[in-house]
Amino acid sequence: MSTGSIRETVGFLGVIASLLFVGLQIRQTNVIARAQTRQALTTEYREFWMALALDPDFDAVRSPALAGGDSQASILQWVRLRLLENVYLQFREGVIDETVLLGYGWSGDPEFQTPEFVAWWESRRDRFRPEFVRAFEARQGIVRS
Repeated sequence: MSTGSIRETVGFLGVIASLLFVGLQIRQTNVIARAQTRQALTTEYREFWMALALDPDFDAVRSPALAGGDSQASILQWVRLRLLENVYLQFREGVIDETVLLGYGWSGDPEFQTPEFVAWWESRRDRFRPEFVRAFEARQGIVRS
């Protein structure tokens, strides 16, 4: 093999390696962008529902969109579970590590074992992402009837 052929081969391998590196960088950037978007949405969600849940006149003036029995405590539970769902998805994508996930209640919370919570969850679980629902129920030991 001539020196020119070796140079061309090394150059070709260098181009391939560079393209692979750029592809990985683009993928990582996309993961971060999705995580930031989801975080912004979760923040907006939390702020909206917290404002409603903490309003002392909430039950008296709630809108028809909230009809169906969601009390202030239920709204706070919604916020809590949405935050946990967001953190779980961020963990699954590798944006945060497991210690953050555990800090948000993933390690198990006795409240998630109560009949009241299980009843609340059963009527609302379909409004969460299916992969979160499966992982949450498995982690918390929630058995569906």
